[in-house]
Amino acid sequence: MPKKVFISPLDWGLGHATRCVPVIKEILKAGHEVILGITPLTATILKEEFPDLKTVDVPECNIQYSSKLPVWATIILDYPRLKKLVNTEQDWIKQFVEEYAPDVIISDSRYGFYSENAKNIFITHQLWIKAPFFETRANMINHSFLKNFQEIWVPDFENEKINLSGELAHGLKPNINIKYIQPLSRLALKADQAIHSYEVLFLLSGPEPKRTQLESEILNYVNTEPGNFCIVRGTKITSPDLNRKGLKVIDMPAKNELEELISASRSVLCRSGYSSLMDLYSLNKNIFIIPTPGQTEQEYLADHLNGKFGFKKINKVHDMKEFSLGYNLGNYNSEETGNFFKAIASL
Repeated sequence: MPKKVFISPLDWGLGHATRCVPVIKEILKAGHEVILGITPLTATILKEEFPDLKTVDVPECNIQYSSKLPVWATIILDYPRLKKLVNTEQDWIKQFVEEYAPDVIISDSRYGFYSENAKNIFITHQLWIKAPFFETRANMINHSFLKNFQEIWVPDFENEKINLSGELAHGLKPNINIKYIQPLSRLALKADQAIHSYEVLFLLSGPEPKRTQLESEILNYVNTEPGNFCIVRGTKITSPDLNRKGLKVIDMPAKNELEELISASRSVLCRSGYSSLMDLYSLNKNIFIIPTPGQTEQEYLADHLNGKFGFKKINKVHDMKEFSLGYNLGNYNSEETGNFFKAIASL
């Protein structure tokens, strides 16, 4: 029987929105009605992918990293505002449920989007949060929020040894129904081009000011290295200092354009954000990952995946010159892909 499904991703960067795209597509294929909860940021992805779906505006997250403090410290200091956001989400979802009466609510990392009048599903790859000096307390809070949901969907393989998330989703777990639904990507990656147009494709993402700091480092690298490069900025905020010989600059590419750019590039450099890792883990090319300084999740993921699936952790853009990657692409369990479709079928 067709159901009405409300789906809303967190707008802390674009990664939560991009990984919801394949979920939304499969739910639509199953014959269900979908309503999207969007903010101005997530609309750039979701309205492009689903121009005909009904959308409603949801509260914005508006978290910005400190330029001096590590991310975990910023979150701790900002916890009262985060708790206020959860309360705001709860107030919002109550009104939404009264008006639209959804059968299922799927929240990607929005802790306040659940209702006693619907089936509640939470998408996350962080069942265990890495937070120095605060880890026990952080996970008590995390698990207390997760208990408001009937199911947790983890976008990773269930295999304890071969996976992308490591201890984040395969360590200590809350006592909730957890379904591993395989890594999720909206991209349909193409075969590598025989002749590459770009030496390196730089994929920028994430909140400021860390995004701009890495962009500046990349521009310094391009100034000193021969060859052609492409930078995907991940923002529509203009910058006056991007003209470089041999550098193609794109702010927010469409999905098909991004797929072509990846295929046309010899190597890729990006942050070790989980959504980027899901997009790139099965490529036959060099993938350099630089964790956002102070973001313990990205630092852990970069260490966990270093030397696996073609990933190589580096700390600075110029470190790329020191490495020649071999490929290690066969070590994932493709038999687990059926778990995703089973989860959709159980709505």
